[in-house]
Order: sequence, then C-alpha cells, then structure tokens
Amino acid sequence: MDINSLGAIVGCTIGIAGTYCGIKAAKHPKQKALAIKLAIICWLAILLLLALLTTSLAWFSTAQAYIPETIDDIDMHCAKESEPIPWAYCINKQRGSNNTDVLYYLHARNGNETWWNDRHYHTGKLYQQWRDAGLLAPTVVSISFGEQWVLTENPDEKNGGLYTQLIEQIIPTLEKKLAYPKGKRMLAGISMGGFNTLVVAMKSKHFFHKAAALCAPLYNGSHHDGLLLSTQKFFKSDTSLKRAAMLWGFSQRYYPQLKDWQNNDPLALSASFDPRGAPEIYLSCGQNDDWGCMQSSQILVDSIKKNSGNIQWVPRPGGHCDIDHRSLALFLQ
Repeated sequence: MDINSLGAIVGCTIGIAGTYCGIKAAKHPKQKALAIKLAIICWLAILLLLALLTTSLAWFSTAQAYIPETIDDIDMHCAKESEPIPWAYCINKQRGSNNTDVLYYLHARNGNETWWNDRHYHTGKLYQQWRDAGLLAPTVVSISFGEQWVLTENPDEKNGGLYTQLIEQIIPTLEKKLAYPKGKRMLAGISMGGFNTLVVAMKSKHFFHKAAALCAPLYNGSHHDGLLLSTQKFFKSDTSLKRAAMLWGFSQRYYPQLKDWQNNDPLALSASFDPRGAPEIYLSCGQNDDWGCMQSSQILVDSIKKNSGNIQWVPRPGGHCDIDHRSLALFLQ
C-alpha cells in the first residue's frame, strides 16, 4: 500500500471518529444530517479503496497450467538457464524455412516460454497466415522470466533490472547459440508481453529492426498519482474497475518509486521518444478491451508520431487481444 492510500484510510478513520462525535454533539437536525452524510461518504471511500487493493491481488494470482498443442512442422528446443538470473527459452524453427530473421517473443501473464508453439493460439494463426501468403517463417525464440515479469531498467538493482539483462546478456547468449544469424532482429509480445515489447521499443537503439506490441495493458497513470487523481483518471478512461485495480497493484509492485515509473513506463517514455535508431513499431488494441488500452494506445501513437517515429497503428473492434493476424504476419517479414 502506498503512502497516499494509507493516508486516505487514516484520514477517513479519523474523520469518521470526529463525525461520530459531531453527530452526538449536534443539536440541530440539519447539522446531524450533514454529519451522517459525511460519515457515509468516508465509509464508502474506505470500502472502495479496500476493494481496489483486494482486486489488485488478482494480477499476481496463478492461473491453471495450460499445455499448448504444438504445431506439426515446428521443431522446438527448450532449456532453462540460471545465469545471470533464472530464465528460460524455446527456439522454434519451421522445417524447410531458410528465413535468416530472428523473432524474439514475450509471452502473456501466467504464461511461459512454451506458449509460442501452439496451433490454437494466436501464434498458430500467425504461422497459417505466413503459409497462406507463401512466406517462410523466421526463427522464433520465446523468452520467459516466470509467469509475471516486467522489463525494467534500474541501476540500483544488483543486475540492473530485467531490461538490462535481456539486452546485454540474454539475447547475446541466445544469438551465440543460433550461430549469429545474419537477418533482421525483431521482437513481439502479447498482453503483458506486449507491454514489455513497448518498454524495449521506447528504450532500445540500433538493436531491433521491428517491434510488434499486441493488446498491451497500457494505462495513463500510476499509483504515484495518489487516490484522488487516480480516481479522476479512472472515470475518464475506458478501463474496467477490476482491471484498474490490477494495474494499480502492478504499478505498486514494479514501480515502487516515482523515478521507476518515469524511467520505465512506455507512456511516460513516449513523450520524449527519440526515433533515431528505434525499431519500427506495430501496435494493436481492441476497441472493447477492458484493460483500457485503446485510449492509452492512442496517446502513445500520437506521441510517437509527434516525435517523427515509425509506427503502424492497428485498432480492432473486439476485446482483449483481438488481433489482425494477416497485417501482423506481413509486418514480421
């Protein structure tokens, strides 16, 4: 719980105690009615805050294990590593493909490195689009640091944060295993992975050629805004109460200090986006996505275009992770 939330609870508790005393001391009926209304408002505020904090724990809950049904013509090799930090990967190669490009894939919340190779998932539909268009698939390397993680850069951390490890240690290690491929280096991610893809797209220079962020749960703010401003932003957004609470908890966990949010949140970074050496970006979001990504994605798109960045914006009519597989397949070539 941040200091603003704690302050709100303490303040309302003191206010209720004071209001109770005021009710007992009040002699005029209007004074008593006003005191009762204030007490009700304070109690409702506390209940709402407790509901938000409880719901935010859903972000960190563990889903039932899902086992993908693999694609017939994909050879997959997976392994787990312990250095420089624990991580895992799968290398997926389409039989008969001589495409020298490498696509790094970041999975969704509660997922893992095996989720790429799945005939029924969005990724299976992507392979089908490549086949239908007569295109050869790139080598795909899916990376995981666990079920829930965010790429942050923090010089105060022992390893500099997951973003630093990904760029400086993990991808060079993987490309050594791939015998230093000569093609394009690309990045794609879905949901939580889409958010992480945007972090990389905003930060990395002369590293990735393309970055595709799918249904990234973007939100125009953080818990550092405080309870009042956060409430105002929520009512102006298209984010559901459940998702807003989860994003509040997300912000508390991964951006404990204001500087953490300013230095790592994609929306915060997009305001000063420098297109020199940045990857070409593909961004997609559903109109009815209850994570509220449509509104925030549009803000990010406008910021990148204002700074002369190269972005392909693909709004969709559906809900969370409504994806145009054809345009995505063509982009990742």
